[in-house]
Amino acid sequence: MLRRSFTLGSLAGLTAAIAGLSPDARAQVSRPSGGIVDRATVRELRSIGASYRRSYKSFPASSLAHVAHDQVQLVISLRPKDQPAHLRDSLLAHMAEMAALASALLSLDLGDPGQADAYMDLGYQIAKEIDSQELAALILAGRAFRTCYGGDPAGGLDYALAAVDTAECGASMRMRAWTNAVASEMHACTGDHHGFRTCLEQARILLSGSMDDDRWGGIAWFDLSKADAYEGSNLVGSVALSDRVSVVGPRQAFRHS
Repeated sequence: MLRRSFTLGSLAGLTAAIAGLSPDARAQVSRPSGGIVDRATVRELRSIGASYRRSYKSFPASSLAHVAHDQVQLVISLRPKDQPAHLRDSLLAHMAEMAALASALLSLDLGDPGQADAYMDLGYQIAKEIDSQELAALILAGRAFRTCYGGDPAGGLDYALAAVDTAECGASMRMRAWTNAVASEMHACTGDHHGFRTCLEQARILLSGSMDDDRWGGIAWFDLSKADAYEGSNLVGSVALSDRVSVVGPRQAFRHS
């Protein structure tokens, strides 16, 4: 069965996902609310989060993972479900973005798949709760990298195609382009030259149109120059899959984003 219609992990609810992240998380969830957070504070948090995501390749992975974790815990302490609707969804989106960043760092850089999965499940649960195709697509694409370069290229392709399908349902244009580029890489890993070319061309078409970058929730960046880099490094048959998997460096999975 293809994973194009699946959910990540066993998602028993937002609180359960949070509780799996750290020993003190459950206590933070139970902590009394400190009151309503003002809109300017939420905007600043989102701006800070965007800077962290853009800086993915600029800081040591271990340091940035701690920062992402602290941001998740900070949002938990603000009790987003006690906030007005217009602030709640923005806080939860920030939390999901930081969870996605933490999962990428833990999985691809720090070799901690257990913690990475916990953050991935948390981010995906939040994305579904706030109906964010942007964040759901980001997390599915992240799972594609982890699955493929963990030795299951066919599974990685299924996750990538799920990311493409999800992005098409309402994500930003840049996210739609990036998920197609991820799918092109997964096609390359399975030896599907036609799929590789088709998805990469679709990514270029999307990048050539008008952008809505205020909605971009991805990690680092993706543009036409990055699409060219995908083509250069993922030509089918240029290197055996076993070699591709063995030489993937800590940040190689997001090297073009």
